[in-house]
Amino acid sequence: MPERQATQLCRHRRQGWNLDWREILAISRFYLPLAATSILMMSSHSIVSGALARAYHPAVAMAAYSAALSIGQLFESPTFGIQRMVVSLTEGPQSFWTTARVAACILAGILFLMGAVGYSPLAAWLFGELVGLEGDALIQAITCFRIFMLWPTFVTLRGISQGLLVLSKKTYWLTANMLVRVTAMMALAAVLPRLLEGASVGAAVLMAGIGIEAGLSALVVAAVGRHFWSSASESGPAARGVRHREPLPAWYVVRFFAPVAAASLVQTASKPALAAGLGRTTDPVLALAAYQVAMNLAFIFSAISFNIHQVVVVYGREARHPALTRTFCLAVGLLGTLALGLLAFTPAGLFVLEDLIGAPADVVRQATVLLRWLVPLPLVTTVTEYYYGLLLLARRTKPITAAKLAYALTGACAYLGLAGCYPELGGLIGALGTVLAIVVEALVARRHALAASAQLA
Repeated sequence: MPERQATQLCRHRRQGWNLDWREILAISRFYLPLAATSILMMSSHSIVSGALARAYHPAVAMAAYSAALSIGQLFESPTFGIQRMVVSLTEGPQSFWTTARVAACILAGILFLMGAVGYSPLAAWLFGELVGLEGDALIQAITCFRIFMLWPTFVTLRGISQGLLVLSKKTYWLTANMLVRVTAMMALAAVLPRLLEGASVGAAVLMAGIGIEAGLSALVVAAVGRHFWSSASESGPAARGVRHREPLPAWYVVRFFAPVAAASLVQTASKPALAAGLGRTTDPVLALAAYQVAMNLAFIFSAISFNIHQVVVVYGREARHPALTRTFCLAVGLLGTLALGLLAFTPAGLFVLEDLIGAPADVVRQATVLLRWLVPLPLVTTVTEYYYGLLLLARRTKPITAAKLAYALTGACAYLGLAGCYPELGGLIGALGTVLAIVVEALVARRHALAASAQLA
């Protein structure tokens, strides 16, 4: 049973570290493409910024795009957990198709809500009265939001397809598809500013990139689909000692997915508190700019940890020595933190900020300080994703929502509290609040993962 496998992984935390380097190498071959995919995904967003910078009125285009993106993410965020759902629940053809049908129903509901907002007076109220846009920026934001209606569809298709590729351990296809996405986005970013105007350029580039990635993933699955279940059976539930749950009822899928979707929604909805906190500092423009530059750089190193839960779900229940999974995850987190630390505390950081990014001198000074406070981020992110993997393996998803809620509440209190008491800290408020929030999230996830282990022991 998945629950027993999660219990076994937790028990091994007290046992010795008998390393099997062949297993470590196998896990590395599985995970390195996932890490590379996350890093490439983070870098692809800078391509959109470059395209918007070439717009006729870049400031208006960026403001409209940013507003539409923030609202669009609220609708898209629930679909982000579909890949986790497919990886965690698929044990055969029947469970896969049940999961896919539930995902399609969720997508239909999201598209209905987006259409109700995007093609009604609600759009003008949302972006005009609530966000505060007016004139050309308001018109561009509404147009941009309508283009973003493609977003949940592409993410759902990508999540279903990539979930099967992860289960079959063909993760190199994820990296290959992401490389094609980034290349296509670069080409479109050079061409579309001549054909489209304003924020629509950024939305079109991003949607085209995600659509290409999702389509390629689906084509790969269709091409290797006939071999999937036979190859998966070699490392599937029976081989892992996991009891089959087929037939999988739809209500079970919904009950599993709802907390995962709520967790993504809570994390996305917490971002306005960060902007509000930095907006109350002594120099809001500098604080926002420094935090954005420092976080974008730190996220490149944290990105290697974003898919650690996949290692736990796929390998944690089949490795001959489950402690190897924990060893590997810890090594990934330490590597990311060490690399970020070398960047933050050596002249290499100044070189990246000044020469590669080209940030102004005042932003560089503050961003350098922020980077040093963000050094623990990759390690803490890895620990959090490791415990999320244990919870997914045990099919306990409600604690994930609880941990994300703790993250959002801690972050909001830290951002607003520090801004009220120490506005002179500037962008450091964002760095301190982010690190504190993710530490609390990791502690809550750990508590629930170990509690689930104790109950099942």
